[in-house]
Amino acid sequence: YSQSGGEFGATNNRMELTALWRGLETALAKVGKDAPITVISDSKYILNAITKKWLAGWQRRGWKKSTGDPVANQELWQQIAKLLPQFTDLQFLWTKGHATNQGNIFVDHKLNKMMDYMEEKGMVPVDDKLLK
Repeated sequence: YSQSGGEFGATNNRMELTALWRGLETALAKVGKDAPITVISDSKYILNAITKKWLAGWQRRGWKKSTGDPVANQELWQQIAKLLPQFTDLQFLWTKGHATNQGNIFVDHKLNKMMDYMEEKGMVPVDDKLLK
């Protein structure tokens, strides 16, 4: 099962968070909370936030980073924080982006198709600045 989407002007982090949120929602609905789920991502930001307990710290501090600055994409992190404890067998793994991991290649292909579609509809700049 796969789906893709886009949001005009969104950062890479925002779209990766959205993908994680929607993926967790889908897994919960389709296979349930007790199914073994492995999330493989090339985003160290997302993986570190979860595996190194940054997320728990942000929650304790009222959605503030250790610097006191507000957490970016707080609404997405809040949705993810509600979903994570519902799973009983959830693990997170890192993969190098734009390398030989077939899943990562598949996701990049879906991203490129969506960017082409959005460009075709006049939704993104031609120079791909939104991807950087």
